[in-house]
Parts: sequence; C-alpha cells; structure tokens
Amino acid sequence: MASHGHPSRRKFLIVTAIGGVIAALALAPKGRLRLLVPARLPDVSSQSALTTATLFIGALFAHELTSEDSADLLQRLRETIELESARARDYQVLAQYLDQAAHSSGADSFAAATAALRNHILGELMRVNPGTHFAHLLSRLSAGRREYYRMRASTVPALAWLYRRSSIPWRARGYRRPPGVPDDWRDYLTAGSRQS
Repeated sequence: MASHGHPSRRKFLIVTAIGGVIAALALAPKGRLRLLVPARLPDVSSQSALTTATLFIGALFAHELTSEDSADLLQRLRETIELESARARDYQVLAQYLDQAAHSSGADSFAAATAALRNHILGELMRVNPGTHFAHLLSRLSAGRREYYRMRASTVPALAWLYRRSSIPWRARGYRRPPGVPDDWRDYLTAGSRQS
C-alpha cells in the first residue's frame, strides 16, 4: 500500500511513459518531426486516390506507366476495393500522405511532382519502420498514427504485390501478355502444338 506522501507505482509509470513520448517528440530530428506529428490532411476523392496510387506504384518500381498500364492498375485497384472495402480508406490515406509530402516540398500534389521529388518522397516513406516499440505506442495513442503505420506495413506491400501479379512487368519486357496466358479464352478449348 502506497503512503500518502509518495506517488503510487502505477502513477509513476504513467507519468514516465508520457514524459518519454514528449521527450522523443522533442528530440526527433526536424526532418522527421513531420512524420511524428499528424497534420490535417486534405481530403481526396476516391478516384484521385486511385490515380495517385497508380503513380506511386510506378515510382515504387521506377517504371514509366503507359496509359494501358495505368488503366490496368486502376482496374485492379477497383477490384481490390470490391473484394475488401477497407482498402478504399487505405488508398486515401496513402494519397493524402503523398500529396502532403509533395506540397511541403513545393509541388501542388504528388501527381504534379517531378520524378526526382517522387523518388525522394518514396525514399522517406520506405524508411518508416512500423515494427518499433515507439511506432506501436504511437499507434495506440492516435488513430492518425495507426493509419500512418498501417500505410507502410500493409498498403505499400499490397500495392507491390498487385504490381508484380499484373501484366505490366511482362509488357515492360516486350511480352504482349504474361507467358502461358492465351490471346483468347477459346484457345483453352483447342489442342495446342507441342514443340520438342
């Protein structure tokens, strides 16, 4: 039993934890302070979020997307939302972050940013480590931080998976479609010729 003159152990631990968070925020390098303190992000439409997500995928894989590539990715992104509606919010959070980062560097949006600026923003995002104790603590304290770390831990890998499973990498290598995929579905119904 704690005496009246001394704080209880629980109060001491709570005060110490709060002090640790404040100290970490105060000591964070100025370049990363923007990542730790959530800002009011501008709202983006669902279509705008999907368009920004396709540009992000292009930047992620250093691939200049053709109109066919963009249409392919947009269709795939829409399908993921149909299968899992929470993905729509994930794409909006990503688009908001990318637009905010571009705006703080002088561009109107991620779409309007130069290739060099997109790569810089991508580099900052890829350095985010959602697996640290500090990230877990911030995720529990703030819904905005939870979405921020989910963006790096879940949304980015999901978009990378989507790209790798698309026809785009094959088209970039000169294929009209991925190997083994016929021109027409009726090709499955006819016998093929075997080369030996």
